[in-house]
Amino acid sequence: DEFDGLVNKYLKEHPTSVSQESVDLYNQDRGVGFYNNFFMADVTFFMTPPASSFLDIVDASKLIFTHRLGDLVIQSAVARLFLSPKEVHWFRDFTYEHMTLCRKEKCGPMIPQGCPQNGGVSRGIGQYTEVEWRRFATEDVRNRFKNNPKRCSVPINQFFVGADDVRDCSRLRSRCGFYLKLISGANDTAEDAAWLQSAFEDETLRNKTLCQIGGDCNIS
Repeated sequence: DEFDGLVNKYLKEHPTSVSQESVDLYNQDRGVGFYNNFFMADVTFFMTPPASSFLDIVDASKLIFTHRLGDLVIQSAVARLFLSPKEVHWFRDFTYEHMTLCRKEKCGPMIPQGCPQNGGVSRGIGQYTEVEWRRFATEDVRNRFKNNPKRCSVPINQFFVGADDVRDCSRLRSRCGFYLKLISGANDTAEDAAWLQSAFEDETLRNKTLCQIGGDCNIS
């Protein structure tokens, strides 16, 4: 698309501004980005070349206005291109919620009105006991959608409940794992496997985890 073309043009015209390692990691999957509703950064990094030079080019392209190029895409590209993974920290020691609901009749082919469109609740490492998290994910969040006549899909795993976008990219064994495992703060713990094993051994929890929450799931 237009932004990829802009990145390609920049890399061709400024071959020494980005390390080959960073270019290779970026090209491995350009769609990997930082979910940045909570985002901390050293402002001087963005105001100093080469990051500022790239941002000037993005600004001059007007893609923000003509193609609704968003902050997540821009900030993620800058961080991934001009910072090594070791200079990026993944904060995972607090629980954070940012869930956006579909406001239209339907968002895409699969998300009905009133159901989670993106985001959700990320469980912080050390936050909630396993029992507390299971109850929150399978009961508290489910109850938000129980009166919705639509069938809302609310995926659940040990560390996340909400829409697919964050869940699918929040574990090391995921599409984003190749990058996550390189940054500081990544933690694919033994408890992860233990929770999943216990969840799928428990028939009631398994049903709650897999059914479309908010629909007619036969759960006692």
